[in-house]
Amino acid sequence: MVLVTVPALDGLRPQWREAARNAGAGARQYWRHVALPVLAPSLLGGFVLLFGSAFAAHATAAALVGGSVPWSP
Repeated sequence: MVLVTVPALDGLRPQWREAARNAGAGARQYWRHVALPVLAPSLLGGFVLLFGSAFAAHATAAALVGGSVPWSP
């Protein structure tokens, strides 16, 4: 997740924050209307990678035990 999102955070330009500040936006409005839409694809991609990794780990464990161990309590 860090490898996917850090380059996107570095891609946020300081000029965008300055422009939002000059337009009268506060920090919360900047993050909501400027930064979050720019970071959304990166965050979504990171979540998909994390979900895929967790799903693969669970499927591998389930395949190794062959259904002999109950997973649910």
